Amino acid sequence: MHRLTRKRIAIVVLLVSAAMLGAAVAAFVARAGATASTRITVTEREYHLTLSSKTFKPGTVTFVVQNRGKLRHSFAIRGRGLSRRIPGTIRPGGHGTLVVHLSSGTYTVFCPIHVRLGMKTSIHSSSAMTTTGGTSTGGWG
Repeated sequence: MHRLTRKRIAIVVLLVSAAMLGAAVAAFVARAGATASTRITVTEREYHLTLSSKTFKPGTVTFVVQNRGKLRHSFAIRGRGLSRRIPGTIRPGGHGTLVVHLSSGTYTVFCPIHVRLGMKTSIHSSSAMTTTGGTSTGGWG
């Protein structure tokens, strides 16, 4: 009977260990397959952009663009082989959304209508970044 109890204990220990290993592997796979998802609020006014964050981790980024100016604006992003924009224009007081998948690197976000008036800024994506807010500066550079 003593021998039978040891076998049962060994089987229970083996089953618990296998379950723990399975849970650890499942968590690792879930983390490895997941991509970062970031939401950035963009406020447009004549003639600058204010972003809730100018740095972020690579992955899916949702830009929620609010036009707080008196003129119609739009929103676009360009860089690392990507060129996307919100279709049409955003009326004063309106908003639009643009969802993109961004890799590590630098991108330019801008109002296509007023880019020559300095309505643009750069953002940067890196897996080692922390997020900070920012406002556009005049000029293309």
